[in-house]
Amino acid sequence: MQQARIASSQRPQARVRVGVISHGEQLPKPLIDGLHREIIDARLMSSMRLEHEAELDVVLMWLSPKPPARVLKKMSSWAHTRESRVGLIGCSPNGDTDDTIAGFEAGLDDFVAGRCSVRELASRIHALRQRLVQSPPKPGKTFAGLTLNPSAHEAQRGDRCIHLSPMEVAVLGVLLDANGRTCSRQTILEMAWHDCNFEVGERAVDSVILRLRRKLGEPDLIETVRGVGFRITSD
Repeated sequence: MQQARIASSQRPQARVRVGVISHGEQLPKPLIDGLHREIIDARLMSSMRLEHEAELDVVLMWLSPKPPARVLKKMSSWAHTRESRVGLIGCSPNGDTDDTIAGFEAGLDDFVAGRCSVRELASRIHALRQRLVQSPPKPGKTFAGLTLNPSAHEAQRGDRCIHLSPMEVAVLGVLLDANGRTCSRQTILEMAWHDCNFEVGERAVDSVILRLRRKLGEPDLIETVRGVGFRITSD
């Protein structure tokens, strides 16, 4: 699968507040200190404490391979329904591609399977935080009866309101801005993951498209153009 190097943007200077929870995988001792050196205030905490934690920007889940789907979905629901939106990153150092797909399907904003450096993990945290706080470029974009509200992380289809993760908002925004034209996977990578500075594969696009189809409840609304990419149908 083709890989795309996404151009990086300047890292924000404000320290990112990160809660780190461990589920079935021992947390490396140098991790917290390493994140502190990367302008991140990381604190190890229990999932129970998260319910009462107001001052968080991102939660990092340190996971064993094949984490239970219920755990991922519970955390995703918590992160997306808070009054102040929290980003959610999963990391399974001994996991594989199936774990990445499971994480995205559960609604996590990002997922890392396999070993990665503290600097890469920190870059992902900063990139996610940027996506959460940046001003939406075109609020209220509508096409084919589907309206996207980036600031609320919601899409409206008829009388249905669909909650979306930041990456789902970014990908759906790219497709809506195209007004029915086909967007290649490469184009979606460059426009939706534009502020990342790590390797992102085209399979990540497929995973987000799968999640959007499931949430929208109309799989044919996002059409696959074989060998090219995806488009929003207007029929």
